Amino acid sequence: MLTLDYTLTVGRKAYGAQLLRLICKRGLAPDVGVLRAWLPHGMNVDGATGTPVHLRLDSGDAEALVFTGTATRLVSGPRGVELRAGDAAQRLAARRPGTTYVAQRASEVITDLCRQGGVDDTEVDSGPLLPLYVADGGSTAWEHIGRLAAWYGADAGVDADDRVTVRIGQPVMADHALRWGREVLDLRVVSAASAPAAVRVAGGGPGPADARPGALGFSAAEPAGAGDPAFTRSRPALRDTSAVTQATAAWTRHEAARRRGIRLRTFLLPQLRPGGYLEIQDSPVEVPLLQVRRLEHRVDARGALTYVDALPASADLPGLDAIIGLAGGLVAGALP
Repeated sequence: MLTLDYTLTVGRKAYGAQLLRLICKRGLAPDVGVLRAWLPHGMNVDGATGTPVHLRLDSGDAEALVFTGTATRLVSGPRGVELRAGDAAQRLAARRPGTTYVAQRASEVITDLCRQGGVDDTEVDSGPLLPLYVADGGSTAWEHIGRLAAWYGADAGVDADDRVTVRIGQPVMADHALRWGREVLDLRVVSAASAPAAVRVAGGGPGPADARPGALGFSAAEPAGAGDPAFTRSRPALRDTSAVTQATAAWTRHEAARRRGIRLRTFLLPQLRPGGYLEIQDSPVEVPLLQVRRLEHRVDARGALTYVDALPASADLPGLDAIIGLAGGLVAGALP
């Protein structure tokens, strides 16, 4: 019989059997990592703001560090003392930058935004060159990072060691195979309307000759054919055709996947991570190769469960080539 074990370390103190309840949430941008832990009254909780927090879970079959962050607050109530902690994403989501970047790659901008937010531990895949990018205060640093990553088909997240990662997914095979009735207790598959059949992007470039100096003009990468429905968004920072094409493909893939969401309820699975890939064996409904977008671990007196929000991996999306290779060779996209 499998035996559940868990250790919450707050500063120099470790808590195990004393914990009444645990909820740990992690996900890819724009989600942030959040930990909530309840302890009985009378516990001397070393949880001053900024105190390091680590959570390690052991299902009896697999054991892993699932959260690293810092304490953000203590809340006392009828159910005991609640400790709340956040990861690097939460710290970046609390910061609104005001920086202009000239002739830097998207990955370099992401790394600098992390550094400004006090996050030096990063692993960022290279991105396209951006002639100009304005990280204005209208968005948080984490929102900017998620947007920039999406433009080149990467996923921004924070791993269990509190390191910001921006990785371009390569869904060749599953990281973990789960079986219906063994790890998977329940699943729900949602199918919504398909992505737009014709979309286009307007990039920024020099304005017409009679415009004021420095003005930008906007034009689609390629015009849609007469009568074609088109959805257009301006993204002035993308001034290179290859960058526009890359962002178009990334958006189209994500939109096609987003309309086929999967929600899983499983026994505790500490080995899963946001951005990882799963396959479900012996499922009562057809489920393709999945990418984990969001995780929630719950531990209380009733037991331990993991909830997984996932999307089909892009390689498994039906008709994807037809969606990306739009009729008439249209190169276009509506960008996140």
